[in-house]
Formats: sequence, C-alpha cells, structure tokens
Amino acid sequence: MTKPQLYHATCAARNEDGKYIVFPTRLDPKKQRTVIGEMGEFVFAGPNLPIAVAYALKSRSEDRHIAKLDSCGSFPNKVPFGIVYGYKKFLTHPAGKIFAVSNDSFEPVLKEDKSQTGEWISKEPVFDIKAIKSVTPEFAMRAGVQIFIHLDRDSRTLYAILMGKRKMRVDEMVEKIKLENLSPDEEKRRIDSVALETHFAVLRQLIKSGHIIHLNRERNINPMDLTTGAVADRSFIENPQKILDEPAKSVEATGGKRLEGRSDKERSGKRVNSSPSV
Repeated sequence: MTKPQLYHATCAARNEDGKYIVFPTRLDPKKQRTVIGEMGEFVFAGPNLPIAVAYALKSRSEDRHIAKLDSCGSFPNKVPFGIVYGYKKFLTHPAGKIFAVSNDSFEPVLKEDKSQTGEWISKEPVFDIKAIKSVTPEFAMRAGVQIFIHLDRDSRTLYAILMGKRKMRVDEMVEKIKLENLSPDEEKRRIDSVALETHFAVLRQLIKSGHIIHLNRERNINPMDLTTGAVADRSFIENPQKILDEPAKSVEATGGKRLEGRSDKERSGKRVNSSPSV
C-alpha cells in the first residue's frame, strides 16, 4: 500500500518560561485513544488537510492557559468542525501549526471491515517534521472549519448526553436502512444523511438554549447552515492545496471583525433551560 502525505497539527504550547513552542523538533508518542477506541502511546497524523486546519486549534494537554478543543473531525458532507471549551481564552488563542510529517513509521487505523478511518498512528517518535502552515481561528473559519464553543460545563455534559442518545438513534436507523437492500452508494448516502441531520439537531438545540455558540455565524465568517449543510465557500475543502497557498492574514484585512469578547447578555440573552432530547 502506498502511504499518503500525512499531516500533524497542534496549537502552540507554553514552555516553563512562559514562551510558546511553535516549532518542536520531534513528535513523541503519548497516551491517547484512537478513533476506534484503541488505547496506547501514539503520535497521530492524517492525510486530510481541512481536518488538519481544525486540529491546529488543539492545545497540548500541559498548556492550561488556552482554550481546549474537546472534539474535532468532519461532518458527512466533508465540512470540518471543532468544538471548543473556553470562550474567553479562545479569543486570544495563539496560532497553531500544521506539520508535514514523514509517513515511514505510521500505520492506518482501520475499522472492523478494514476500511480506512482517516487516522494514522506512529508508536515511535517522529523526527522528520516540517511546519508548513500557521493557523489562526480566523483563518480556520475562512477555510471552512465550523467552530462551536461551549459556554459552560453544563453544555459539555449536555452535549455528551445528547450525542450518546444520537448514536443510539443513528444505530437503530442504520439497521433499518440496511434491511432495504439498497445499492451501496444509496445506502451510504442515506446513512450519511441520518448522521448529518441528527448531529445538526443536537447543535441547534444547544445553540437555541444558549449553551453553545456557532462562532462562524456570530462573526459571519463562512458559516454553515445547520439545516441544509450549505457552506458559502467550500473552495478550501474541495481544493486543499489552497490551504497552503492562502496567507493566514487577519480578519481585519478582509473587512471582518476581530474575535472580541461579548457579555452573556449581548451574546445570547437569558439562557433557556433545556432537557436532553434529540
């Protein structure tokens, strides 16, 4: 099997002297879990540049001063997303980096049916790395990454509960779809549609109740419609090379708004109590 070009991305971490480490010389395995649940000490990488843009917002575990990227990935319509905890800290988030890494020691993480998950792991330190892109939150949004921010701890709990219920519902619907004897392409289309619609429903509920904000929508930076899945500019997603070619200029240079904080009253008004239901 020919291995693809792989990318690793992370936000800068602070050293003991308080300065950010933006150019590590090596990537060391650390204890974590793969997308299929395997625990071990790994370095993660992947071939998907749009998702790497989202992961460039991810802080390292030792840095307590910046926002945490709770989860990251892409919707079935290939639009990448990041769900962040730490609204005020995210406003001053440092630029992250995307690194091109040697694929020599990496192996793919496979599903039970041996299909690709998109995740690659190395159990050895990776020395051959090269920083190829700086990523700010503004650039990530312009490139299509949809950023959702938890406004409180209750939001994180509710999201976990709702996503657990969503998974059970999706699993039930997938079993019904598989009984319909559809073509492989149509079956995949139906399953992707169910996965997308149910995830959107969770996000819409938490946004409506004031627990989560959709930062792209608030800042009017390439937001995705959480009903149709439409994104105004998919060019970075459809042509990933544009991510590397486009300068990570500030939003001010394009006439946008700075990532400035707003009070809870200005942001969403009085919070609405919500019960976990999809």
